[in-house]
Order: sequence, then C-alpha cells, then structure tokens
Amino acid sequence: MSEEMKRSVLNFISKEQVGDDYFIFNFEMPKDIKFVEGQYGAFKHVDKDIEGRKVRAFSYASKVNENVFKIGTKIIETPSDFKAKMLELKPGDTMTVDGPLGDFTLEEDENSVFLAAGIGITPMRSMLMKMQDINYTQEATLVYAEHRQFYCFKEDFNKMTNVNVKYEKTGEDMKSTAAKMGAKYKNDAFYYISGNPGYVTAISTILQGIGIDSKNIKFDKFTGY
Repeated sequence: MSEEMKRSVLNFISKEQVGDDYFIFNFEMPKDIKFVEGQYGAFKHVDKDIEGRKVRAFSYASKVNENVFKIGTKIIETPSDFKAKMLELKPGDTMTVDGPLGDFTLEEDENSVFLAAGIGITPMRSMLMKMQDINYTQEATLVYAEHRQFYCFKEDFNKMTNVNVKYEKTGEDMKSTAAKMGAKYKNDAFYYISGNPGYVTAISTILQGIGIDSKNIKFDKFTGY
C-alpha cells in the first residue's frame, strides 16, 4: 500500500480472553490513525523494559470508524516478555503502533471467500466489519476453523446479514470446505487466507490445484505466537 508510515499512541481500555489462550486487546481509537481494513502495524510498549523482541506485528481487527481499536493474539502459558507485559496492561496504559503495513485488503467489487484459522481471524473481522458499511453487494462467505471451538468475535459474525458464516472444527473439514468454495466460485471470487504458515500454504495449494489463479488469492501468515 502507498500510505506513509505514522506512529500513533494507543490508550489501553480492556482485554478479553477467548478460550484458553486467545486474547483481544481493546484500545481507544486514535484520532490520527489511518489504515485500510485488513492491514497491520508494528507495536511497541511505552516506558517498559522488554527482554527479547521489542516490536511485534499485529493485524488490526477494527474498521476505521469504530470507537475501539482492537487487536488479537495467542498467548501461550510461557509467553514472550513482550506478551507477558501485554497481559499486565491496565486501563490508561499506552502502547504505540507504527503503520499501516500490508496489502491484505478487501477487493470491494468481487465475491469474497474468507478462510481463517485460529487467531488469523483478526484481519478478517476488520474487512467484514467494513463490508457492513459500504453497501457490499457481492457474495461473501466466512469459513472459520478452530479445533477447540474457541471462536473469536463470534457474536459480531453472527449478527452479519450479508455474510454466510460457517464454523469448522478440523483441518480436514476446512480443506474440504475450501475445495468446495473453489469449485463453486472458481476465479469469480477473491480468496482470503489467514492463519499459521502451514495452514496458509495448505489451503493455497488446494485452491491452486483446482485451478484458482494465484492473483485471486490473498494471504496473511501469522508467525511467532
């Protein structure tokens, strides 16, 4: 994307835990922030000593005109110091974000098939929330896989009237559904894939194997939990 990088200050509001290890962090939406739904930024703590990596990339989970700026991440039992400090955030604490980055963004005039796994759902929430505002008239399907059935933002998705939402439990179910979506829309849709690198590669390979052009596939690989 052509946007100029800019630093914004984020004021922490609250966090939500989904299942065992997914966390949604809520900040006040900065008045000066600019981004396109689906993009991400580089986040830093303020006035905290961090061991190891001091910058982390997170996708924006909000649309631009929401009052709350959301990000989500997976935090394991023995997290990095960066994520441990995130868990310690209190209302009024601040982080910074440099961005926007990336081109995992919505093609507004095309049919859309979203294929998310785990916390890879975050940029898709951003795009799907945008679709509620722009008079999106194409067909849209969200397929969301999480083997433990810990589905982030499920309440938001269940309220959407212009998106067909399907929840999957296993990787095999997701592969089967991805193949069905590819057979249905062929190259008359854009396919958005987001999750860990192995998942993204597997789903991309399936779609290209049934004739989906690589230019119709967008992906966002999540690494470094």
